[in-house]
Amino acid sequence: MSYEDHTFRTPEHGSHHFSCGPLHFELFGDGRGWMFPSHGVANLTQQWLQRYGWEILPHPAHSPDLALSDFHLFGPLKRHLGGMAFETEDDLISELRNWFDNLDVDFFRVGINSLLWRWQKCIDLHGDYVEK
Repeated sequence: MSYEDHTFRTPEHGSHHFSCGPLHFELFGDGRGWMFPSHGVANLTQQWLQRYGWEILPHPAHSPDLALSDFHLFGPLKRHLGGMAFETEDDLISELRNWFDNLDVDFFRVGINSLLWRWQKCIDLHGDYVEK
């Protein structure tokens, strides 16, 4: 999730908003979260997050080799939507829902298993390029 807003709330309220640009994080039922700040997030922002109880996890700059949506989802979705035209946003949303609803469970299993392999390979290579 990404938030860009001027409202600040502590993690206990179940959501968190920032005015310093989009930050990506996982939010859990207990209102606590993990932050994956993008490379170069200001130290002041990180200090603010730590003050309010967020755990800052080191995360490399964006890598399509390690992002499940980039290496496993967007390619097949792009091929599916290729050549289609939509009259309205609702038509596009309907087609996206239809596509996701008809995906086989193995599609996600293969993607997740591949991601785990890619993560481990990145760790083993100390962050160097992960081949496909």
